[in-house]
Amino acid sequence: MNIIHVIGIGQGWQDLTFRHLQIIEKADVLAGGRQQVALFPEFKGEVLLIDRHIDTFIQQLKLRVPDNRVVVLGSGDPLFHGIGTTLLAHFDNSLLRFHPNVSSVSAAFAAIKEPWHDVQIISLHNPKQPPFLCTSCPGQQSGVSDPPVCRPGVHRPPSHGSPFVSF
Repeated sequence: MNIIHVIGIGQGWQDLTFRHLQIIEKADVLAGGRQQVALFPEFKGEVLLIDRHIDTFIQQLKLRVPDNRVVVLGSGDPLFHGIGTTLLAHFDNSLLRFHPNVSSVSAAFAAIKEPWHDVQIISLHNPKQPPFLCTSCPGQQSGVSDPPVCRPGVHRPPSHGSPFVSF
């Protein structure tokens, strides 16, 4: 059985290493979101798109793994609220090799020039997550990672004068 290489794109094509690019070039199947696979228009193999029908995607991936070199592209670090968690739920971890990259959280805190080693991170990316009530500890920063369009009823916290950093 072939190994699935799960490569984090980071903040874009420029964050990929020479090794990442070699693995992608040798792949028979390149999987990822539409924006991620669009970074490789010259890819000659089969392209599988990850969309909201994740179960269908997993079935397609399982059919291709035995006979193909497969790369799954993830945004940032695939194990930080990314595709890596889903793949671990459906494949034996011995079949997965992760190549992390710069996460959106590390990039956001670098952009605002703030350390984040003591920040509590809350993600709103998972639509199955129940709404939450966040009570921040006095003096503790919290970071909220939310998709471009929040779910109905979920609002971004105010950033001015708040212990929250929204990115």
